[in-house]
Amino acid sequence: MMERGSDKVWMTFTVSLLLLLLAASVLNIQPSAGSVSFHGLEQSAPSSTRAAGDARASTALDDLRYLAIGPSSFGDELAPLIQWKTQKGVKAGFYPLDGETGILNSTPGRDVQEKIRTFIRDMKDKNPYLQWVLLAGDGEVIPSRRIFVNGTAEFGADEDDNYVLSDYYYAGLDGSWDINDNGIFGEEDEQDWYADVYVGRFPASDERELSIMVNRQLGYEKDPPPGAWSSSALLAGSLMDAPNNKDLFDPYKDNAYEVVLEVEEGLPPGVTPFHLLDYPRFEWGGYNRMFDNLNRSSFTAHYEMGYSTVLMACHGDNNGNCTSYKG
Repeated sequence: MMERGSDKVWMTFTVSLLLLLLAASVLNIQPSAGSVSFHGLEQSAPSSTRAAGDARASTALDDLRYLAIGPSSFGDELAPLIQWKTQKGVKAGFYPLDGETGILNSTPGRDVQEKIRTFIRDMKDKNPYLQWVLLAGDGEVIPSRRIFVNGTAEFGADEDDNYVLSDYYYAGLDGSWDINDNGIFGEEDEQDWYADVYVGRFPASDERELSIMVNRQLGYEKDPPPGAWSSSALLAGSLMDAPNNKDLFDPYKDNAYEVVLEVEEGLPPGVTPFHLLDYPRFEWGGYNRMFDNLNRSSFTAHYEMGYSTVLMACHGDNNGNCTSYKG
């Protein structure tokens, strides 16, 4: 269910695949030798970039599959993660933002966000098997894109509610998100919600914070805590509109169960989903509270049990997600 009154609300599909899903996706890949690349940095590891004019057929082993982006000062902290990924058979590389040959000085774009996205898109074109992109840095280091969501149209909110900050801009690589070049990203028919890569972020503001995050990530992968959390996923979906209104019902927007099924199809092999839903198969009405197992307490209790992947398909605002409907 969904709580919506005077609160500032917009549609969000918060899919917390991020880095834990990135780790879960490669658990069955056997370690193999490979190059580790730190582009633009003084490192003894060989470069993993493909030479210009290289006519080899692209394969999963040839291609860069894990791309890390951040300031050059983060290179030492990211090195253990890049080396570990490559050792596991996931060819990884770090590309710095700054420096004479860094992304911001060598890639076209009107601002930092567009330059980074253009670089990711170019890397995907050169490496078709590229799957994962890690943004190393918080919003001050690597800014998210301010996306237009037209919040005032339906809810009468203030102008700021027309926009949300989102890293999805770096995942949907088709088009520019600003076709009319007016500086407003994500207007109608400008968005690309079909991700070409998984995008995760270590929201670190300095080397110390990043080191903690990298070490925790490596700890989860190399020596994971006991329990079934690594092979389980929590998929929660709430009603997106007033229930039992057949005239206004939309099978995708109003039934988060459909969203849950879409995400479930993309889970790695061996991961078992657990559903928390307002009402399974809520098709053209028929909502009944007795079948509702999603609320604040049930979600909190299950979340604290630990899962490798968490999805919350619902409306949301600055203060959290919505789990009940009042209308």
